[in-house]
Amino acid sequence: MGKTALITGASSGIGRAFSELLAEQGYDLMLVARRSDHLRAVATDAAYLGVHAETYALDLTDPAAITELDAALSGRDLDLFVNSAGVGDFGSFTESSWERNEAMIALNVAACMQVFHVVAGAMAARGHGRIIQVASVAAFQPGPLMSVYYASKAFGLSLSQALAGELAPYGVRVTALCPGPTRSPFHDAAGMRIGSAEARSMATAREVVEYGYRAALRGKRVAIHGFAFKVMVFLERLLPRAVVARGVGLLQSRRRGARRGARSTGE
Repeated sequence: MGKTALITGASSGIGRAFSELLAEQGYDLMLVARRSDHLRAVATDAAYLGVHAETYALDLTDPAAITELDAALSGRDLDLFVNSAGVGDFGSFTESSWERNEAMIALNVAACMQVFHVVAGAMAARGHGRIIQVASVAAFQPGPLMSVYYASKAFGLSLSQALAGELAPYGVRVTALCPGPTRSPFHDAAGMRIGSAEARSMATAREVVEYGYRAALRGKRVAIHGFAFKVMVFLERLLPRAVVARGVGLLQSRRRGARRGARSTGE
């Protein structure tokens, strides 16, 4: 009773699936994303379950948004923070636009760090809380044709692992959730062409978040979704990075499609 969760990237994909799951678990919700109309739809669904949902239409790459979020959290006893806000882009690094890469770093890296700083400090002061950072199996490998995205996910994973150790003495548990490709708007928004067979093999966002939530409750620091991806990550540690990069590049080259480059949340 009285549990509160903050979710960024709550309007679609994994973030929205987390919002739905946590509403079912009885959490009051603080929902953050850029699209106010989508946030209102998520809040309306939560209201049917009898939970209170507040919406914050914020672009977390704007420093003023971090300040506003910090003010909204003041005096709140936050039990769970899910950071699912993220953006990806697909294509050759040398042909990519600097503006798009800069936006990716601003959201996936800088905003991730800033929101963590706001939330982790408050949780540590109160002596409890859980954080779920939506990372990716991409965090474990170099990613030709998505080089900046893969590197940004590596930052989120590393930050989560470091803070898991740093915050544990204060009663705060941190979990890096690392799904593989997941059925969501992410791939279309990033300009990737996904074949129908590959799409059918992908996990649903709901499957990913149920796994991630259970892992967070157990205090697991890194949660890789799917047995095949667990094996892949293990084997990649035994191979030269050049070999791993070549393999990822071959896989990504099959996904080359029209580069639409819209922003997207979640995986």
